[in-house]
Amino acid sequence: MPEHVKNSKVRQHCFHFVNHKWFSAIFIYLTLGNTVTLAFHHHNMSEDLTRFTHLAERFFRYCFIVEMIVKIAGLGFKSYISDKFNLFDAVLVLLSIVEETFTYVEAIKMHGGAFGALRALRLLRVFRLARSWKKLQDLLTKMEGSLKDIWTFFILFCIFEMIWLLLG
Repeated sequence: MPEHVKNSKVRQHCFHFVNHKWFSAIFIYLTLGNTVTLAFHHHNMSEDLTRFTHLAERFFRYCFIVEMIVKIAGLGFKSYISDKFNLFDAVLVLLSIVEETFTYVEAIKMHGGAFGALRALRLLRVFRLARSWKKLQDLLTKMEGSLKDIWTFFILFCIFEMIWLLLG
């Protein structure tokens, strides 16, 4: 048990809760549910579906906020931010808080595209499944390696495109 946890009963409970096998499983299912809910959005949604998706998104938002708080309390801040997946989740949670704040502040008028961009960023949360899904993790690692390999080719391609554009 880490040193920061020994001094507080609450932190000890958070530490044991975060390291329990069901904690990860619960948030994997919440991530899948959130992804499905975000996929419901479409143009000219009915009033009932709009109300449902807003309530579901709020539920998932609060669940992920609680997850972040419990992890920070249980793991400690330094340990929490040292994990890239946790840092990624924290950014997504903060973006979702910003999105919700904008919906309640009348002075800030964000419509369509701005909200859609924030919502699309939250769809990236599905990549947190890579932590527990070994095949997806391997696939993402291979894609990262491939992108590094083709980056030079992409730059060379852009240079040739510029030359062809200039030549007409």
